[in-house]
Amino acid sequence: MNFLDRRKELKRLSNEALKLRTEKIESAKSEDLKTFWRTRSINYILMHQIYNLNGEVEFKTFEEWTKEGYTIIKGSSAFVIWGQPVEVVKKFEKIRYCPLKYLFSDKQVYRYQESQEPTTTNTAKKKKFETINLDLIL
Repeated sequence: MNFLDRRKELKRLSNEALKLRTEKIESAKSEDLKTFWRTRSINYILMHQIYNLNGEVEFKTFEEWTKEGYTIIKGSSAFVIWGQPVEVVKKFEKIRYCPLKYLFSDKQVYRYQESQEPTTTNTAKKKKFETINLDLIL
């Protein structure tokens, strides 16, 4: 899925989250519950109501996990949410948009061990050579 498709999918899911939030506000039995749902962000509803979480409790970006010594398990899919609004100037016009933010859960990472070499297809395995006393053999 390319970037534009992901953005389109996130917009669709965000519309679902808006509808869900409206339903929760309208069906709330108390003012406290209405206030609770009014103050929930779209990202909150995406993470707690739309995405199927299986016990994940901690979410961070790839960069945040790697700073803490973790790496992402191969094949893991990110949870996509909205980032903080950004303003850019293009052709003398200010454009404000929300970038996509990719999060990984605590169940999608493992601690990288320093003794472990990263496996890449570009690096050849180092051969270990043993020193032999040729005087003993000859």
